[in-house]
Amino acid sequence: MTSSLEEGASVMRAIAKELEGLTAHARRTAEIAAPKIKEQVQEEFSAGQAPNGGAWAPLKDGSPAHLEKTGRMAAKLKVEADGLVVRGKLYAPANLHQYGTKRKNGTVRMPARPIFPTKDATPPGWEKALEESAEQALEELTPEMTKAGGK
Repeated sequence: MTSSLEEGASVMRAIAKELEGLTAHARRTAEIAAPKIKEQVQEEFSAGQAPNGGAWAPLKDGSPAHLEKTGRMAAKLKVEADGLVVRGKLYAPANLHQYGTKRKNGTVRMPARPIFPTKDATPPGWEKALEESAEQALEELTPEMTKAGGK
């Protein structure tokens, strides 16, 4: 019976070590991906494009929306690694452009000009940045993960 418990404990320790390695991989992936995704956001912002590649709604006068008159909005965009994820933060007035605004009667006051993707879709450029980051993190951490897993 003791040997069975010892074997179970040994298996649990091995699983815990593997999970530590996976957590380290996710954390490192986020650290590598954050600047790549920020660069992607800046490129889309400069091009006046939503993350899905579509052009932002034009301004009231019909001209293309680049939202870069002063550069303040682009400077306030934050894309950072936050533990195991990459988190984007928008500050006013960029947050208003992300979702658009409506009048009290429900009509559109300012159309949405998304800067970050919706929860439903990961844009191809972002997906590529995440995949490359995951591969780089794996290359960096493989020796450490192998040691941790006892392989």
